[in-house]
Amino acid sequence: MVGKKDEIGKPVGSDIIEGKKTLIVSHAINNANDEQKKILNNILGNKNANNGDIDQCLEVMKQIGSIDYAKEVAINFAEKALSNLQILPDNRYTDILKEFTRYIVERKF
Repeated sequence: MVGKKDEIGKPVGSDIIEGKKTLIVSHAINNANDEQKKILNNILGNKNANNGDIDQCLEVMKQIGSIDYAKEVAINFAEKALSNLQILPDNRYTDILKEFTRYIVERKF
């Protein structure tokens, strides 16, 4: 949802324009004040939203702490996954799962 197009593999803000109910969006809506909710509701799912609208929506999400919240949730899940992988024998498959888990959290988005 956030990042540069070449980093995330899709146009920046595409989830916003499509109105996808991501963790970031859910957190933002649930924690926004009335003014912030108005901004979010006017932009989320608006097929005519422009780059300025998307930037405004992202700024509101940052102010609310939704992007940091989603990163923290991802990190917590990754830590649990890596911990659970420790009980399995080390082999190339568990190595791939560990590498993939780290990639998901550390990638730019």
